[in-house]
Amino acid sequence: MKRFLIIATILTLAFWGNAQNYQCVKTDAVSHFECTNGLIYSIRIDSVAQRNDTTDYYSYKLVRKLENAPMLFIIGDPWIGEKFSVIPGNINSFYNKAKQEIIINTAAGLHETWQMYYSTSDNIRIIAEIVVVDTMWFAGICDSVKTIKIHVYNNEGNLIENPFQNSLLRISKNYGMLSTFNFYEFPWGWNVGGNSDYMYSITDSLQFIGMNNPELGWQNLTAGDIFDWQPGWEFHTSEGTTTTHGEYPWYDYTENIIRTVLSRNLENDTLVYSIDRCYYRYTDVYGTITEDRFRDTITEKYSLHHSMNLLPGETFGFDGMVQYYRKTRFTIRESGNMFYCYDNCDTLIPVFYDGACFNTYHERLGVTFKCEGGYAQPDSIGFCYYKRGDDVWGVPFVCSTLLSVPGNSVLSEKIQLFPNPAEELTNIIVQTNDVLEIFDISGQLLMVVTLVSGENLVDVAHLRPGLYLFRLKNSGFCTKVIVK
Repeated sequence: MKRFLIIATILTLAFWGNAQNYQCVKTDAVSHFECTNGLIYSIRIDSVAQRNDTTDYYSYKLVRKLENAPMLFIIGDPWIGEKFSVIPGNINSFYNKAKQEIIINTAAGLHETWQMYYSTSDNIRIIAEIVVVDTMWFAGICDSVKTIKIHVYNNEGNLIENPFQNSLLRISKNYGMLSTFNFYEFPWGWNVGGNSDYMYSITDSLQFIGMNNPELGWQNLTAGDIFDWQPGWEFHTSEGTTTTHGEYPWYDYTENIIRTVLSRNLENDTLVYSIDRCYYRYTDVYGTITEDRFRDTITEKYSLHHSMNLLPGETFGFDGMVQYYRKTRFTIRESGNMFYCYDNCDTLIPVFYDGACFNTYHERLGVTFKCEGGYAQPDSIGFCYYKRGDDVWGVPFVCSTLLSVPGNSVLSEKIQLFPNPAEELTNIIVQTNDVLEIFDISGQLLMVVTLVSGENLVDVAHLRPGLYLFRLKNSGFCTKVIVK
């Protein structure tokens, strides 16, 4: 009798391990997936509808092009299709852009097959097969996972060439899909046929990288993370613009600002800070030099309902602008080289484009921005110093110096720096020995040069074209230099 019970228990567990219901989408979580090209896309269920015994889940919408009108846009279906349906019998259904059904049998056992997709007009029949049922580690946890292999045939029963041929779909028991498809373009593939509504580089396959419930793997950055400052924190920044103006070669300005957080309050969904500001500005407009100095207390407000809280592909702004995401620990190509993350943080950062500037996030300093293009390098901010509790970096400005010392600029009596922009050499004239530190816009120290009293030629030919922060270590002087 005991032997019979043991055998029965083993058989029951074996049956349950193969036949129990798994889930394609964890509907109470935001899940993040990475395309093969490094872009990030997500699932967030925004609404639910009931149709008799079928439950339909709708993820957030994406912007898509109108048919035959490449410059006009509509709010369209997400990459997982118009909706995701849970149907009695352990059936999960997705729908491609033609509203054709893609069936996942979440309760199928090992080596069981079913018809996932069928189209007479496209001459395609797709059979899915459970090829592995096992446990798998992902995002630091372990769960039971089913691996589904895709076999693509024509309607005559012959295997055919197709972007999804032999693809693998992996679903976990508790966390949803781990390896998945671009269901919207299934079974054609996103780069096939010149799709008129193509908007994003959502590749045919995507891999799970994180979710928020429970918190696993990579997480979406929010406005609350960005503007999480505390009283006593200091941010010292230097901002500048250099622009051509007709017969006058350059329009210049430099702003050196010390911002010290005095107080922090949360009012509804808005963070309100009181900031002590020590301000210096040098301006050269059409050959006329002016300087402004003052100290004041200002109030800064940051709504936590901020565009940073959106997911990739969601619209923001009045003109339907969108954003895409990348992992911050990766080096981004130059056209998107906007984000810096220290200490290998696992944070997803959106790349916004507002028509003139890319918003830039600095992990320790909050949101800032950097513009590029044409004859100008406007609004380029560099951080000279910050103090966040015991976390201190850089050489600080001295408020009394910003407020009272004349000529605290590129044309200072104590220092001269030319030419700016520089191509191969820049000439720095100082009255006392000092140490020049050169940083890139992310705050990484690139060069240290010992300066002697008088004229010093500094070779910058090996630096990539762009904006750099030049700082004198002893005097605290800080300015921006453009390298062509």
